[in-house]
Amino acid sequence: MRGVYVISKDSYIAEIRQPEATLSLLTDTGGMDFMIQEVSADRPCCISPGNDLELTEFFYVLEGFILLSTEDGEIRLEKGDSFYVRDIVQDLPVKTPLGAKLLYVSTKPVFRYLYGFIGDLNELLARTEKKDIYTMNHGKRVEQYSIQICEKMGLSREITNTLAVSSLFHDVGKCFVPDVILNKPGRLTDDERRSISRHPVDSRRLLENKFKERVAAVAEQHHERLDGSGYPYGLRSDEILPEAKIIAVADSYDAMTTDRSYRKAMSHEDAIRELDLGSGRHYDSSIVMALNDALKDQIRTRTAEKPEQ
Repeated sequence: MRGVYVISKDSYIAEIRQPEATLSLLTDTGGMDFMIQEVSADRPCCISPGNDLELTEFFYVLEGFILLSTEDGEIRLEKGDSFYVRDIVQDLPVKTPLGAKLLYVSTKPVFRYLYGFIGDLNELLARTEKKDIYTMNHGKRVEQYSIQICEKMGLSREITNTLAVSSLFHDVGKCFVPDVILNKPGRLTDDERRSISRHPVDSRRLLENKFKERVAAVAEQHHERLDGSGYPYGLRSDEILPEAKIIAVADSYDAMTTDRSYRKAMSHEDAIRELDLGSGRHYDSSIVMALNDALKDQIRTRTAEKPEQ
């Protein structure tokens, strides 16, 4: 029938996949986007203010439940509930303890903007990880460790959101480092070391056009150390952003527990021991402790969930 358009189940025009959510465009017609958003369990996400004051975004809960963190307290929305935002002036944090699926309708085209915004960096991240054969999914693991540290330390949702992005993309600047240097099994020359040491600055340059200034600055500082022995600027203690101190621990732990060209992966116990040795000198001791506690909790949970033989 003329004017009737049927969209079959699991059919969509395009899709954006992120660790915390998947956004599928069902149709874009009449200047509006109709989308399905699936948010992963207990991942940090938020609705951010837009530049268009006429934009209205409507959300209808299809599966699961969500928690909105507002100035008036936390609001729980379950299957069948809905809400919309218009002309918000600050981020609206959204929690999904068990994951959720929502119908997302925007009165202005937003999907293509998000597709270009996120797609470029996702492609860059994939290209970087492909270049460095020893760090496949490194960014995702560092993001996971960083979020676990935040939760264990009881840090704010704003800090967690900043860390989620900075940690995921902290190494995108490595796309400019030659493959032969990234994967060199032997000792690096001074020139090669200088080449690698530039990647945090390049990460900032790539991120600052996409995200808030602090996201880019945190990524730039992830190799700084408390005693000033880090790079690229040799910052010390309070000169280093708190979020960067967290990524420093998460990044080092993942590097230690992953096979590299010059050594085999360490055990969890040995890696924590190394981080403890560097506490107060390279790493914030409270962050090292938080990571260790979070991973112990994770191991206990997995053990408890295993079926009895």
